[in-house]
Amino acid sequence: MSLVSQLLVAVTISSMTSTLLLVAWRLLRCFFMAVNPKMVNVALRIVCVTYFLPIGYIAILLTDHHWMKGLGSAGKLYFARTKYITGLIRVVAIVWFIIAFFRILRCCSYNKKWCRKLKDNIPINGELAAKVFNKVCKELDIPGGKVTLQRNPLMKSPMIVHVFHPQVLLPEQDYTEKELELIFYHELSHFKHHDLKWKTIVVIITMLQGFNPFVYPLISIIGFWAECMADISALEETGNIQNMKWYFEKIESLMPEPIERKKKDKYLFAALYRSDNSMVRRIEIVEYYRYAHICSKQMTAGLLTAFLFASIMFVAEVGICIVDLHKFVYRVTENISKIQILADGTTEHHVDGEGWIRNPKLIKMNLMSDQEVDSKRLNFLHCEVEPNICQATCSFYAKAGQRVDVSVGVRLIEVDYKIGILSEDRGACYVQAQGSISHNFSIEKDGKYRVFVKNNRDEAISYMLINYKLLDSE
Repeated sequence: MSLVSQLLVAVTISSMTSTLLLVAWRLLRCFFMAVNPKMVNVALRIVCVTYFLPIGYIAILLTDHHWMKGLGSAGKLYFARTKYITGLIRVVAIVWFIIAFFRILRCCSYNKKWCRKLKDNIPINGELAAKVFNKVCKELDIPGGKVTLQRNPLMKSPMIVHVFHPQVLLPEQDYTEKELELIFYHELSHFKHHDLKWKTIVVIITMLQGFNPFVYPLISIIGFWAECMADISALEETGNIQNMKWYFEKIESLMPEPIERKKKDKYLFAALYRSDNSMVRRIEIVEYYRYAHICSKQMTAGLLTAFLFASIMFVAEVGICIVDLHKFVYRVTENISKIQILADGTTEHHVDGEGWIRNPKLIKMNLMSDQEVDSKRLNFLHCEVEPNICQATCSFYAKAGQRVDVSVGVRLIEVDYKIGILSEDRGACYVQAQGSISHNFSIEKDGKYRVFVKNNRDEAISYMLINYKLLDSE
């Protein structure tokens, strides 16, 4: 599969598994609220991490051994016998990549246009606002100059903008000292909680996983809980946690009209705002926090660690299940062109070239000598065949009518495996063997061949001795 196809597979696995984790987060919200309401926001960010990181795909790479043994490009899904599925995935991947690219390009373009509004910023120095701002930064342990304070006449609400060079913006409006304290505690809480960074991550997730309708509400969800945590932090820092009515009345007085923001605006800033459809819920969250019996930090950390571990294990297990599905598809779709029963009762399976091993790099080279095989020398291959791995010798040239005499010695009699020859066009002829076996394979056309052994078991064949030589036709 192409690189774009691999990216699509990785993104799809992350998207689908993380959506199930988002459902689990919704079901566990009440439990998190009972333990510590702040756990809700942290657990939500854990879900965002699983959306963003290809944990399930990494599990695939670590599970399917031949992808990690230097046998080719790591991370390729070899649906070797399902070329139509592979082709369809490639087409879908190209379409997905083009759409995602233009969505990201459009988002960057819009962000650039929006940032033009910030060119009218006026630095605030020596005013009451600057003094209160420096005081709040000191109390929140924010180094001087880390966040700047500016005024912008185009803004209607106090807000914090920019991820890498954060700025707190004030509109052209006069505020009392108490109001300034409330504004700065709220906005700088967004900075302390890294809310803009998480919003940006969620926007990237939305751009890449636009095929999943469940990711679109994620920006609103993470934005809502960011506001709730900023409310709680501002109330705690100002000592008004028991006087939340004053706090929310101030919000309404500072922002008398609800802000109507476009969805694409939501990651650009975090603002002190009033929204009719969320204010009631924010008040409920803060009120619940005020009367909640908060568990110890150790217990909270333990529960969050357990949620993180369970989330990673779930996503990784899905990746392992996909590997098992791939193996099942690989086995049941073998394109056998002919089954031939020989005089001694042995059954030979002939497989078409396009349907056996699609990429020669899958074959593990395990021969001590690279010289060509001739009729005068016997070649020995002493190996350990790993689970679900095809191991082969280096190639040798054979003419039509010649035979390859192969004998195999196995320590355990009950071991099942395939032994055969593989042509350079990936066609194969093999016999299903159990224990030790000796068999002659007839060469039907000139070309390069390899002797291979295929272990379809989930356990390694610990000891195997293969002798083979090229014989002229009788």
